[in-house]
Amino acid sequence: MELEAIGQLRDMGLTMKEARSQAQELAQQLLTDVKTWIEGQLAGCKHNPNDCLTLSGMNQVNADCDPLLRCTTNALDDMELQQLVISTQKSILI
Repeated sequence: MELEAIGQLRDMGLTMKEARSQAQELAQQLLTDVKTWIEGQLAGCKHNPNDCLTLSGMNQVNADCDPLLRCTTNALDDMELQQLVISTQKSILI
């Protein structure tokens, strides 16, 4: 989303330096807008998801996976499946 934000800011006449400095804030707003739109589309599905999570920054070496694990675990309706996910994650960390 950051590249999209830089492009929009450049189209508004900002220099590259100015666009880069303001891109993160606009990118966050764009991401929020897209997430809201996606959630609206999914709400009409027969089996809509329990939650929706953006995965920005997950490709980084030091990415925080806790929100993803928490969201995945909470989305599972079956307690045994939740325990299986937690057990699997614990074994990976050891």
